Amino acid sequence: MTNSQITELGTTIAERGPAAVEDELTALGRLARMCRVAPAAVDVMTDRAAERVVRERAFAVVSRELVATGAPAHRRIVPAA
Repeated sequence: MTNSQITELGTTIAERGPAAVEDELTALGRLARMCRVAPAAVDVMTDRAAERVVRERAFAVVSRELVATGAPAHRRIVPAA
């Protein structure tokens, strides 16, 4: 997942909510876990039972940490089909 894909994902989450992009959030969560980034935030971001605003905030933490580590530029993870 590239930095621009993470940005697009954030826009979609803001407009339609995390439920609209569950597969993408799962893929981002896998990437974050592989990079050992923000494990608690990953758990919340991928928790379908969590409140929308909580998941949105968790996404912000995960994406910020991934971009800071440079991980998206080095690994390409796509949602499962």
